Amino acid sequence: MSLNERSIFFLDGIGALGSATFTGFVLPLLYQWTRLPPWLLYCLAMFPLIYTVYSFSCHWLARTIKPLMLKAIIIANRSSLWSKTATGWKLRFHQGTPAQ
Repeated sequence: MSLNERSIFFLDGIGALGSATFTGFVLPLLYQWTRLPPWLLYCLAMFPLIYTVYSFSCHWLARTIKPLMLKAIIIANRSSLWSKTATGWKLRFHQGTPAQ
């Protein structure tokens, strides 16, 4: 597979689908270890699911896309949620996956 716009969107869609599956189906089964409520994980799984739909849609419409559409993938793949604690900043979620 050559690395072009279509293949980038396809590979990103596969990765986002894997993240949605892991966050929405696997992690809730591991509640005893993660201690994250399943409802929260289901909500978090919506973000990679949205990016899955976006990436696969762009893959099928690759003939009409512009490089600007690739910026959404770049931003989404670098997203993290942090919170400030008494001891400093702590990473809570990275790319939709809870951090330890």
